Amino acid sequence: MFQVAPLPRTLEAARRDLSSPKPEVRADAARDLGQQGQGDDAPARIELLAAALTDASPLVRRRAVLALADVDATGVVPALLGLFADPDLGVRQMAVLAVGELAQRGDEEVEGRLLALARAGDPSIRYQALAALAGLTGAQARAEILAAARDVDPEIRELSVRLAAEHLTGGGALDPELERHFRTAVADEASRVALAAEIEGLTLGLDVGCQHVIGLLIGRLRPSEAADERRAIALAAKGGMNAAVPALRRRAFGWFGISLDPYRWPIRAALARLGDARAMKAIGSGIDRGRWLRRTLAVEAAGAAGLVALLPRLLRLRGRAELVDQDVLEQALTALSAPRV
Repeated sequence: MFQVAPLPRTLEAARRDLSSPKPEVRADAARDLGQQGQGDDAPARIELLAAALTDASPLVRRRAVLALADVDATGVVPALLGLFADPDLGVRQMAVLAVGELAQRGDEEVEGRLLALARAGDPSIRYQALAALAGLTGAQARAEILAAARDVDPEIRELSVRLAAEHLTGGGALDPELERHFRTAVADEASRVALAAEIEGLTLGLDVGCQHVIGLLIGRLRPSEAADERRAIALAAKGGMNAAVPALRRRAFGWFGISLDPYRWPIRAALARLGDARAMKAIGSGIDRGRWLRRTLAVEAAGAAGLVALLPRLLRLRGRAELVDQDVLEQALTALSAPRV
């Protein structure tokens, strides 16, 4: 039986329920106060949530912290800094996360507190503090990002790789220290770290090997981030991963011509870019005879594969929203009009 999800509590209902003797009711009320965004009653909701930061229940405090981040309550940053010493680990973790979202760049007290947490304490706190510090200071967090490569926790070492790629690689060629950072990480004993380093390194054009990327493509490894699967497929499209091609063909077409792989269309695009005739034919067929979803996926694949020969067929779909998603079509047309690299 289908049920309609209840609407968030009104301000007065939330005010009442925040006085409930049941922690679960108070926590739900705090969550609802954060789900209504910035409205005319936002100051009153923020005041209630700020008071809930001192609730006896850790669950309520955690929900209040997240709700304050949801309503962009920048004025409560000092109160959130006080929660860095909360007895509950989850509250401390959420407080660090929220401060990273709400604090202003250049706040020396915030940056100093985050720096201290990034260097000591529970791994989950170090992780959130490093992410928050990098988000606030960007490349100025270079020393901490690189130092995190030596952390005992593999999730923090992986974060070091991803933050280095995001914040430290702009403006031309990598300096030797950054190259060593990625090359060392691909030899990490934790596969999640090595995989992230290969993906980021190959994306940057470094010769860091691809054994872990191939392991992901053939199903031997699982990514820690969902986007890594698509990124690995795109990297395979550039060549040099011949060992993965048979598995990619099985994923693209199945054993009897029917594939249920959620990435079958991106894989077909990768194979087509490598010159696979069957993949090119499947993409063309999808454009010509597919229903709306299949045609849209095929159009996206044509753009990703650089199949310029299909350009006339794509142009005939302009203005035909009943046949294909027009935004996806325009993105494919733009891709096919741009020079390939």
